[in-house]
Amino acid sequence: MTTTEFEQILSKGENLTVEFKSWIHAKDMRERISLAVDELVAFANAKGGTVYMGVEDDGTVTGCTGYDTQKIMESIYDRTRPSLFTDVEVINYKGKDVLAVNVERDGTTYAISDGRCLKRLGKNSKPYYPDEMSNKYTALQNPDFSGQILADSTIEDVNALEIYNLKEKLKIRDPNASLPELEDMSFLRDLGFIKEDGMIDRLTIAGLLFVGKETSINRLLPQAEVIYLHYSADNLEEYDSRLDLKQPIISVIDRLTEKIQNSNKIVNVQVGLFRLEVEDFSEKVFQEALLNALSHRDYMNTGAVYVKHYPDRIVIESPGAFPEGVTEKNIITHPSTPRNKLIAETLQRLKYVQRTGQGVDIIFREADS
Repeated sequence: MTTTEFEQILSKGENLTVEFKSWIHAKDMRERISLAVDELVAFANAKGGTVYMGVEDDGTVTGCTGYDTQKIMESIYDRTRPSLFTDVEVINYKGKDVLAVNVERDGTTYAISDGRCLKRLGKNSKPYYPDEMSNKYTALQNPDFSGQILADSTIEDVNALEIYNLKEKLKIRDPNASLPELEDMSFLRDLGFIKEDGMIDRLTIAGLLFVGKETSINRLLPQAEVIYLHYSADNLEEYDSRLDLKQPIISVIDRLTEKIQNSNKIVNVQVGLFRLEVEDFSEKVFQEALLNALSHRDYMNTGAVYVKHYPDRIVIESPGAFPEGVTEKNIITHPSTPRNKLIAETLQRLKYVQRTGQGVDIIFREADS
């Protein structure tokens, strides 16, 4: 880690994946390890994270002395169940050593050897109760990342203009739909975009990705990004135009469709008595492919969706492997297994897709026609 990177971490302070722990104010090594273990277990049960030992709560670096990184890793290993593997990096900052103890999230639920189980919530660690664990195991059996509640979200993260746009688009796509007539909060609840968390209305992942503010998407789910790259015929290795989008799904679809259509060339083809206009790229195929990428991508993966626009083809790359059981050979015949069920169902209800599971079929059929 460079000095600049470390200074950025200090300036931002503690958060979901960063914790500061004083070395000099702990009475002995046992207490230091105990404090670190609590936070590391909480990180492992959330999104992973790093404990910076030798840093005060306000970000002041006071340093560590007389340490043995191997013994620290072994002590953490011995005090966790199942045993937790960590990495320790020594950061020398202005003549003082800081120990960056990092743990990755691997999907396993960890506890401290005394029986306590913790989970990271914002910049604090909270008890991880059995009922929450049972919900987790249910989610593993019926995975729908898009239906999960964003604990750090509020109703203030909703962009009212996006709600209006969704309603207006649905009126055009389905004039008989009753959904657009609902008042905004009922509309959000009916689609599963907001759910009650205690006494507070919070956004679900799908809610953020359909009606969230751009700043909120960047704050709560920064990996929900689409990067458009354009390549000219003169240089197929380096792009000549780039567009980075962290916007709601429908806004991304509209903006990139316009981008593709503006550069589309039309060829007139005579078929018998009829003269047909054939575009370089089918708008329907492009939208289906992009919708498929956005609804089925792995949002736990930090990579972005890439749309690479070449003169003769469009390549869409989505983070994450195929869902379990799906391969390149059976992608057409395999039953639909949506990774983000609520997103897929929402696209169906908003009439952007006719029925979930038909996207790949449509792409192949339209491309062959």
